[in-house]
Amino acid sequence: MQLKRIHDRNNPDLVVFKELYESAFPLQERRYWQDLLALADHPVMQIEVVQVTGAFAGFIVYWPFPDFVYIEHFAIKPEIRGAGVGASLLNQLLVQYDYVVLEAEYASDEASDRRIRFYQRTGFHVAPYSYVQPPYRNGGNGLPMHLLTNQPVLSQSRFNEIVEIIRERVYEANQDKSFQE
Repeated sequence: MQLKRIHDRNNPDLVVFKELYESAFPLQERRYWQDLLALADHPVMQIEVVQVTGAFAGFIVYWPFPDFVYIEHFAIKPEIRGAGVGASLLNQLLVQYDYVVLEAEYASDEASDRRIRFYQRTGFHVAPYSYVQPPYRNGGNGLPMHLLTNQPVLSQSRFNEIVEIIRERVYEANQDKSFQE
């Protein structure tokens, strides 16, 4: 498995990346495509393609902050899910970073329940506090979700600090303003 950072909006992997991005995440849970591409050269945000034997297998979008890494989006092609690619990728990040944070929707169906169990198997814990994903667009509504971390104990104050950093640096500072699908 290899990770390849996307810097260039003309990268040929972006065609399949876009298909997976838009099929894996409903519009309320993602940026407009052009706004995501506009962040490709952001000094903090990392957009990486996952390759297995040289072929596109998925992607990860994450923000390495000084105290933690926030995974904004992560998806593996449906036809290779369950083959260990996603777990390998998360394990690689867990070795590289001490504190990893991600969001997941509440378990409301088999797919979302399976996703939460996958994250738990790879070492993540559901934070015991209420969390609402900030909206990606001005005037949008927040979305109740779980916040998960690879640390088993998360104090309320630490949780609040993480939520504030995510809200300010990921959502508000980079809110989709100019493009529409």
